[in-house]
Amino acid sequence: MIKRREILGVAALSAFLGAVVGLFLFGSMGGQITPGPSVHAQARDAQAPASRYTRLAGLSGADDPGTPLTTTTFSNVAEKVMPAVVIITSQKTVKPAGISQLPFGDDPFMRRFFDAPQNGAPQKESSLGSGVIVSRDGYILTNNHVVNGADRVTVRMDKHNSIDAQVVGTDPQSDLAVLKVDEKDLPVLPLGHSDNLKIGEWVMAVGSPFGLERSVSIGIVSAKGRSGLNVTSYEQFIQTDAAINHGNSGGALVNLQGELVGINTAIASSTGGSNGVGFAIPIDQARTIMESLIKNGKVSRGYIGVTLQDVDDKLAKAMDLAEARGAVVNTVSPGTPADKAGIKVGDVI
Repeated sequence: MIKRREILGVAALSAFLGAVVGLFLFGSMGGQITPGPSVHAQARDAQAPASRYTRLAGLSGADDPGTPLTTTTFSNVAEKVMPAVVIITSQKTVKPAGISQLPFGDDPFMRRFFDAPQNGAPQKESSLGSGVIVSRDGYILTNNHVVNGADRVTVRMDKHNSIDAQVVGTDPQSDLAVLKVDEKDLPVLPLGHSDNLKIGEWVMAVGSPFGLERSVSIGIVSAKGRSGLNVTSYEQFIQTDAAINHGNSGGALVNLQGELVGINTAIASSTGGSNGVGFAIPIDQARTIMESLIKNGKVSRGYIGVTLQDVDDKLAKAMDLAEARGAVVNTVSPGTPADKAGIKVGDVI
């Protein structure tokens, strides 16, 4: 009968010999020992799967295209963009309501009580908006409605630097305007390509809502080519859910490469505040208008002098057309190229 002490001795000797042999074989094959991940690393990796990241390029601190999207990405974009976005103050002289339009007429006591202007004196009216520096020598792109009718326009670069600006040109039909300040070596935003934006892509809105200068908000491109809003005559808006409020008008909509892709212009809201439906003029549209304003001070557009209506199935049937395509002429303005060319109401083009 084998004693228990002898069995334990044999087992210990076998384990020792096995360990020696294993180490010899591992070393002869060039093996290296690598520590496994810590509990903290495993938990971190489980919380942040790589498939939920978007790869970016061209950012300060994220020049490697393989750098994942993090909160640092947004702060890098904001740091890059904010110096080139300015606050714009415009002042204009407005005539007060006539005496007959005031509910209390010309009663002196009531006029003082309601702080109404005395003797119909003109009053100064101020408004705030935003703008984007697009050239190092001082050209600034903004909305027309920010500076429309202004007697004086000032641009605030920072809290301690406010300077007068010249209105180079405005285009009410697109709601764009270009200003000029007498400064050099200014920070600028590179112009991107709004046509390359994809629905669902991250964007950042930068401006001065309610006069709170250089505020940023983030969101996505909700839609492209929005029209029929009756905001401008030429509408192909970028829709975004990045917060846009009063004072953001004329500010920047940028992609995550810090490129200008739109000029924030309007919101859809029943309260006057942001409801997550904002609209920006695409930079590919704004670029041509901006260049024309800088060169000529105005925008010249071709026209033929007609109003048109799309031919749908009902109209095609009523006009006995072979198919529903083209447009029918509703009106022809006298003396226009269309009138001189002989185009008539009812013609199908």
